[in-house]
Amino acid sequence: MTAVKFRESAFKWGFSRADADEVVGSPVTFMYKMTASKRGNDRVMYVGKTSAGVVIAVGIEEQEDDDYVFHMQSATKADRREANYYE
Repeated sequence: MTAVKFRESAFKWGFSRADADEVVGSPVTFMYKMTASKRGNDRVMYVGKTSAGVVIAVGIEEQEDDDYVFHMQSATKADRREANYYE
């Protein structure tokens, strides 16, 4: 099973590990593929709502042994559109 780790950059906008877990683990979260990382790894963006009602985007870089959350912020209009997230 792949472990999920957090890069320091993931916490830039004040969201927590719990926020990421809520969004990524929710059955009503939307996801889209991003361009590959500089390392050549696949990346995906999850867009969903936290228990506080904030719609956030959580970026994950998929690696062979571990996945890394590298980004969490309030979802932009572009994130919502790309993920087909509409309220």
